[in-house]
Amino acid sequence: PERVIAADMVLASNQNTGPVAAGENLGLMLLVSNWGLDDATGVVVVDTLPEGTSFVAANPDQGVCQHADGVVTCNLGNVAAAQNVVIHLNVQTLQAGQVNNHAAVVANEPDPQPGNNLRDGAVVIEEPVFADLSFVNTDDPDPIAVVETLQNEVTVTNNGPQDAHHVVLVDNLPQEAQWQQNMVG
Repeated sequence: PERVIAADMVLASNQNTGPVAAGENLGLMLLVSNWGLDDATGVVVVDTLPEGTSFVAANPDQGVCQHADGVVTCNLGNVAAAQNVVIHLNVQTLQAGQVNNHAAVVANEPDPQPGNNLRDGAVVIEEPVFADLSFVNTDDPDPIAVVETLQNEVTVTNNGPQDAHHVVLVDNLPQEAQWQQNMVG
């Protein structure tokens, strides 16, 4: 009997399992493996991105990925027997709720176990949590005479729960006032 050339393509996935907030990026990794005895040719992975996400990037170890209308298609070329190829996908989450990712791999050769060519994964996207900034503006003495020096203190507080980055506070002085000194502490 003649041996049939076959490539057993296998698709596995890994994604962020910790909480992801809406608006943050979600990293997905697809592991494409050839468990067959023969090399696979024309290997293609198709990943239908979850609803509620927006494509950011797709980077395979080999080949090239393209995105159109929520579908990422990666043409990986040939995958040798016992070879693995990793595809890193990055999407931005747009809304809270569960998102489901669907991916499949195919090759030109017959596949003795096509059931392991598909991968589905779910991630829960949480409502975003923001920093809660407040400020208090105090001055002394109050009231003030025309020629006196006014000490003005502005205190900014982050009530959390997240850190605030690149915070800018603008405190406009009246035209009659003259700026003398800035102290940050």
